[in-house]
Amino acid sequence: MERPEASSPDPSVRHGTVDDLDAMVVIERSASVQPRSRELLASELGRDGEGVLVASPAPSTTPVAFLSFRIVHDEAHVVNVATQPAHRRAGHATRLLTQLHAVAAERGLRYLRLEVRRSNIAAIDLYQRLGFQTIGVRPMYYGDNDEDAFIMLRRVELR
Repeated sequence: MERPEASSPDPSVRHGTVDDLDAMVVIERSASVQPRSRELLASELGRDGEGVLVASPAPSTTPVAFLSFRIVHDEAHVVNVATQPAHRRAGHATRLLTQLHAVAAERGLRYLRLEVRRSNIAAIDLYQRLGFQTIGVRPMYYGDNDEDAFIMLRRVELR
């Protein structure tokens, strides 16, 4: 299925490819409490209705952050946002979410949605700054400690 590609105003954010898989595995293992498998990450690169965006410190360098998403009806559901710990607070997640908004607008989607750990205050603050609002709670969502997740939603401003 041919998908329109949002042009990125930031050349260090782009759609991920199979060539980024090794970097994604490193990022996932360094950033996640429960890292997903290489096979699962690879599958996100190749399915219709799913996608990966990667961010690098500069164009044509190895990614240090990625965002995976699925298209579900009229929304882009953020599956994961991960940044290598040494590269956090450098704006990579903001740039990835901004690019996802552009992708969603070009595809005519209405919403961005995600779940976030109740205890992840830094991520919640970031999402709120980017226009996400808490719309609900998923009790005991995370299997590692049964922590609740906030469900957050942002309306997509169509172009």
